Parts: sequence; structure tokens; C-alpha cells
Amino acid sequence: MVSRRARPVADSYLNFLLGWLVGDMVTPQTLQLLRQWTLQILVMVVILMIFSGVLAWVLWRLGLDPRTAFLATSPGGLSQMTALSNDVGPNAPLVALTHIARVLAVFAIVPLVRLLR
Repeated sequence: MVSRRARPVADSYLNFLLGWLVGDMVTPQTLQLLRQWTLQILVMVVILMIFSGVLAWVLWRLGLDPRTAFLATSPGGLSQMTALSNDVGPNAPLVALTHIARVLAVFAIVPLVRLLR
């Protein structure tokens, strides 16, 4: 069992490693594409924020605590959202489960869409 004092240190190292891995994926080609698609990216970010906010509000009105609802509907990677929810203190397993369900839904829907084309 990990002591209470050691856990924040371990969590800090894990968050550092996650940040390093995400930052390591940025290449000059990535930055060039970001410059070319800036307007489209900004529009999609705004739409995604609105959709996530509305969904979080619905989950909150259905009885979920606000922090869990927000993190469960926030766009982001499974590992990043789970680590963040573990730090902030809401229901981390529920946040992880909703993000796993989102990933599985994408894997299930994309082949169906391709078949219908």
C-alpha cells in the first residue's frame, strides 16, 4: 500500500510523464498544419466546448456532481482525464468509464458509417 505522503509525489511524476508524451508528439509538420487550419480548428473547438458544456449541464441536472459531470464530458484523452479527475477529487472511475465508452462508441460507429457510404 502506498502511503498518503508518497501518492502526491507519484501522481506528479505520472502527470509529468503524460505531459512529456503529449508534447513529444508535436513535430514541425504538426505546427505547419495547425497554421493552415487555424480557423477550422477554432470553430470546431467552440462547437465541442458548447456541446460538452450542455452535456455536462444535463448530467448535473440528472444528479451527478458538477466536477464529475464536467470531466466526464470534457474532450481529451482517457489517461489525461482520468489523471485529472484523480487529482481534482470527483468520481474518477466514472470519468474513466465514460471516456472508455466514448472510445468504444467511436470504434463501433466508424466502421458502420464506412459501410453505409
